[in-house]
Amino acid sequence: MSLQVRQVGKQIQSIAALKSVEVEVIPGLLQTENYIRSLFEDGQMLDPEDGIETIILARCERQELFTRQDPPRMSFILSESCVRRQVGGPEVMREQLHHLVEMTRLRNVQIQILPFNARSNAGHIAYRFTLLDIPAPGFGSSLDFVYVESHDDARYLDAHESVSSHAVLWDRLQAAALGPVESRDFLVEAAEQMG
Repeated sequence: MSLQVRQVGKQIQSIAALKSVEVEVIPGLLQTENYIRSLFEDGQMLDPEDGIETIILARCERQELFTRQDPPRMSFILSESCVRRQVGGPEVMREQLHHLVEMTRLRNVQIQILPFNARSNAGHIAYRFTLLDIPAPGFGSSLDFVYVESHDDARYLDAHESVSSHAVLWDRLQAAALGPVESRDFLVEAAEQMG
């Protein structure tokens, strides 16, 4: 398993809160095994050290976060593109969308859809990012940072200005997105529409 996969897994296990924006695909924490497999089945996006089974195992291990004794608060804003883009075909997408609906029923998870017709500046959803809050032991202040991932790189931004500007961006996107109940209804309807 590559160093990057191990590092992200360790950090995610210790978080208190996570806020994630995704623009094209369902975030890894919310992906079903069939969806993951479909994303990587051609092998072209894989690091030579990371076979598909390693990636599936790592993502499934991270998903244990949802059911641990004291789970973190997790909020996701998904562009409608994530829901409409067919990864693996209609059956895989139906399963994935039903899984998202089930995830919205967890008390610590909130999923909001930013529909194509949302009245928001398009630049606000131009790229994906994750805001993380990791508690400090004892009386220290928590560590807040932004995780930004691209095709061949990942960056951790902890400068106050970076975290603050991404937090403002999160607030704008959340205000433009459908509410949690409307988002669940949107996902149910999208699953029914999968051909």
